[in-house]
Order: sequence, then C-alpha cells, then structure tokens
Amino acid sequence: MAGRRADVGKAMGVASGIKRELVRTLQTTDRREAEQRRDTAISAMRAEADTALRRANLQPLTDWTADWTGRAVQRRREMEEGANVVIFHAPDPRGDPEDPASWSAWTAADMTRDDSEAVEVRQGPEAAKHSLRWPLAMA
Repeated sequence: MAGRRADVGKAMGVASGIKRELVRTLQTTDRREAEQRRDTAISAMRAEADTALRRANLQPLTDWTADWTGRAVQRRREMEEGANVVIFHAPDPRGDPEDPASWSAWTAADMTRDDSEAVEVRQGPEAAKHSLRWPLAMA
C-alpha cells in the first residue's frame, strides 16, 4: 500500500513524496445531492491519479487486478511442500530432559504425578480430584 502512495506522490510532485489522499469539494451542502455527485467525483480523482502515474511512466491504479488463482496455487504448493515442517514448537515448561539444569523440574513433576496416583489408589477417585496432579508452575 505505501508503495502505491509513494508512486502517486512522486507522480503528482508531492513534497513529502507520499500522497495519502485526494480531497475535492462536491460544492453542495445537500446530502442527497452530494451522494449523487460522489461517484463522479471519485472517478475524476482516480482519473487524475492515473493520468499523473502514466505521465511518470508508472502503472495506473485502475489497471491493477488481483491474481487470486495464481496466488492460491502458489500458497497450496507452499503448504504441501512444508506439510511436514514444524513451524512452531512450544517448549516443555520443565525444560529439556537431557539438560541437567532441568532435571529437578522433571523429577518434581514425576514425583507429584506419582503421589497423585497413590492418593487415587488409597483414597479413591474423589480424593484424587482434589490432589495436586502437576506442580502449579508447570501447569
């Protein structure tokens, strides 16, 4: 979007180099009259921008068309090529099991799980609902 604003700004000789908007009066205070004149005024502003772009040997705004089919085919190919690629991997909050620095977290989690299972065996499923299954920091 900014690229086309820069093109229009360059073509129209704007000091900042970027043309963000064209403003024209519809020369009426009547809302219905303004609504009737609006489309004609917008077409005239588009034509003005297109004429300036053509004079600057740039592609006019109104000649642009979306290549939805081509983009859809490209996206499908990219998805199929990367179907087995992991884009995001959420690390385990306990850390890497191979890293000695995180062994205490893994041990604590294992012990908490073991204790919770023991409560269920000794006191039943109702008591197990209230026991801590995982350390709160790991949840």
